[in-house]
Amino acid sequence: MPSATKVSDYCDLFLALTEQRTQAALNETLMATCFVLYPEYRFWLYDHQEINHQSYKLLHSSEPQGKFDLDIDAFEQSELEELHNKVRFTQHKNHSYYGFSILHSLSGFLITDMPHTDPLQHEVLLKLIKVYANQRFFMFSALNDSLTGLSNRQAFDQQISSLLLDKNDTARRASDADESNWCFAIMDIDHFKQVNDDYGHLFGDEVLLIFAQMMQQTFRENDLLFRYGGEEFAIALKDISLESALKVLNRFRQVIENAEFPQLGQVTVSIGVTQIEEGLSAPLLIDRADQALYFAKEHGRNQIHCYETLAGSGYVKLNNTREGDIELF
Repeated sequence: MPSATKVSDYCDLFLALTEQRTQAALNETLMATCFVLYPEYRFWLYDHQEINHQSYKLLHSSEPQGKFDLDIDAFEQSELEELHNKVRFTQHKNHSYYGFSILHSLSGFLITDMPHTDPLQHEVLLKLIKVYANQRFFMFSALNDSLTGLSNRQAFDQQISSLLLDKNDTARRASDADESNWCFAIMDIDHFKQVNDDYGHLFGDEVLLIFAQMMQQTFRENDLLFRYGGEEFAIALKDISLESALKVLNRFRQVIENAEFPQLGQVTVSIGVTQIEEGLSAPLLIDRADQALYFAKEHGRNQIHCYETLAGSGYVKLNNTREGDIELF
């Protein structure tokens, strides 16, 4: 660390972490700060894979070749020294591991070949990671449902709007012939009010939590999963045809139907799905999936219906209002 660096410069570097609004930008800022403070050392940033709670993925690296020879077993079996709230430290094979927690369990760690023999360097890095972990926590809390851990309604509004903008921009560029296909579905747990009435909200919360965990285990990492509100969940499936989306969602419906929920036994879900097309607004997209979901609820529940199929058969209202169209009431 250059001795001529002013205290105000350090403050600016730390402050930059608190100004980031996405995890990708936050990760890049953390690594850039490490490179500025310690240009002679190497750094690797790993994150815990939340779905299976077993593997780690590389988020960022100072090395062109990327991956570090990670010994997870040795790391997890080593003695972790609790140096700061949310930050733990250990050494393994001449590398320093700075583990950080976003909620309660270990969420990831920064690895460096910088020795921790210099107390000042070590303390600065510890506090830097603490600021990073705190910012990750605030970002997670703002955009994730506190019960299920899925993205919340605020994140839904942001991500679906962004997805539709990207879809429309891609469609407007004639050079982009190979655009990705997305499908959107809304899912509603059947008779959930009765669960709360008969067993209480504690059991109702457990149903929601188990349901969310099954979503995480069933769908892909690139799919967008949301707790839309109450007992309703939403999902945007990436790079998939409507036909394939129906098959994937129906398999999930069967997973829920065949699962054993504590105290309750069987729980079922109704699903409405539609394709994300160019020109759709968020309200229109939601309305299409909602119409298909309502049809499923009204015709026996524990089933999945597609808006396009229902509209083609005249079972639901065909709504083709596009973004930018003038709608008269």
